[in-house]
Amino acid sequence: MPNIKHFSAYMRMEDQDTRYVVVMDDESIWWFAPGYPWQPSSSEGLPTAYKITHFAAYSRSAKDGTRYVAVLEDNSIWWFAPGYPWQLSSSEGLPKV
Repeated sequence: MPNIKHFSAYMRMEDQDTRYVVVMDDESIWWFAPGYPWQPSSSEGLPTAYKITHFAAYSRSAKDGTRYVAVLEDNSIWWFAPGYPWQLSSSEGLPKV
């Protein structure tokens, strides 16, 4: 059984319900609502063989719903909204190593 690598909890603004999201050490992403079973989340849009190093989930607004953000091993930043594929975010202006 995979182990939990990242954990994030938040309250959805639209209904004040709690949600948990985890990234497992096999890089799969799962979400949970109390009273319901864990459900897999999408990784559509993320690069092949991605490795998540940082992860956070939050409720953007009652109208716009949930968002996930992740930093991958290559330091690229990605964001996700349910129902849409993961999108690469800009890192323009950050220092280059």
